[in-house]
Amino acid sequence: MRENIRLKVEIQLMRHKEYISSFHLRQLFNDMPKDESAVSEIVYWFLIENDYQAIGKPQGKSPKEWLLSVDWKHSNEHSDKIFNQKPVAVHPHNRHFPVKKEATLIFAIWCLCGLLLILLLYWLWNYSPTL
Repeated sequence: MRENIRLKVEIQLMRHKEYISSFHLRQLFNDMPKDESAVSEIVYWFLIENDYQAIGKPQGKSPKEWLLSVDWKHSNEHSDKIFNQKPVAVHPHNRHFPVKKEATLIFAIWCLCGLLLILLLYWLWNYSPTL
């Protein structure tokens, strides 16, 4: 019995890919057998497993009222994370290196120049003829 209800719920709700209105859920409850607790539980788990979120705050005393009090939208958290990320900043003169890599490269070059300067001063100090 529960398996039949689950299949009917999936068939009915899979039609609404991004948005399930409370009207459609109400129709679903009217078309199902009178075992409201089983239907409510199956609908609830369908919404959870398929990443649906309530639009607004659900209200009601029974699970059926709670489910029917709001509309449900599909939330794709992965795409939200991708769209909310800031793009990597790129130096306007050189589009090949992101700023972070370019700054690291410049720092390494300055370190090498400093090391060469220190070696030159050391050589001048030890090996230059005394005046």
